Amino acid sequence: MSPIVFFDTEIEPKSRKILDIGAITAAGNQFHSANAAEFLAFLKGNEYLCGHNIFNHDLIYLGKLITQAGIPGQNYVDTLFLSP
Repeated sequence: MSPIVFFDTEIEPKSRKILDIGAITAAGNQFHSANAAEFLAFLKGNEYLCGHNIFNHDLIYLGKLITQAGIPGQNYVDTLFLSP
């Protein structure tokens, strides 16, 4: 399986502050923190990024960071569009 990260964020809507980022890789490595720099380090070396409603939510807050990690936009999977 290609390196993939499944993730979700909790954001304070008024301040736009990152409250929490949770993630897991296909290899079982886990991340749980609000530290964006640490999340960037966690993402490096992965090819794909998957989450629910990432296009309309998570990428608004973390898009630049994810780009810095080297994961190209065509490798994002948003499960919102897979839900019935």
